[in-house]
Amino acid sequence: MTGVSDDLRDYYFSNDPDVAELDTLEFRNPLFIDEHEEVVAVRIVNRILDLNATLEADAPMNGGQTVLFQAAAFTAQLPESSDQGMPTFQIVISNAGAAMMPWLDKATESTDPFAMTYRSFLSDDLTTPQFVLDGMTVKSVKAGVLQVTATAGFEDFLNSPFGKMLYTTRNHAGLDR
Repeated sequence: MTGVSDDLRDYYFSNDPDVAELDTLEFRNPLFIDEHEEVVAVRIVNRILDLNATLEADAPMNGGQTVLFQAAAFTAQLPESSDQGMPTFQIVISNAGAAMMPWLDKATESTDPFAMTYRSFLSDDLTTPQFVLDGMTVKSVKAGVLQVTATAGFEDFLNSPFGKMLYTTRNHAGLDR
């Protein structure tokens, strides 16, 4: 995750009417394979036209490259900082049928994480994102006829077992007394 850029901060406090903030989402899964048998990311932008924009150099896929974000209407509720559990990211994608459903079907077949990155660009500078929120995993998806609703969050390191190993008498006989 990177902090909010100075340009984005200036936009928030004295926005130019000719400049717009462009919210984007990127979804990744090892089963997202294109017709060339290459793993791809599914990228959407919240506007009526597709967008070509340059990713940050350390992006999970295609770092530093200019990529295509497909136009899709969505609402995104950024996670809030809270001491009441792990923050979650709420997304509602409208009319996502043709663009998203094949990829969602593949993600549900996979045991690998369904990773997500949120980026914010300014319309007058598409050479780098102004804000990046990475490291999220899609936890749940509800697909309806007209919209897809998803919840994403971060891994809960505080409540995960140390060492990721469960010690039982079956695999550690010395525990049985």
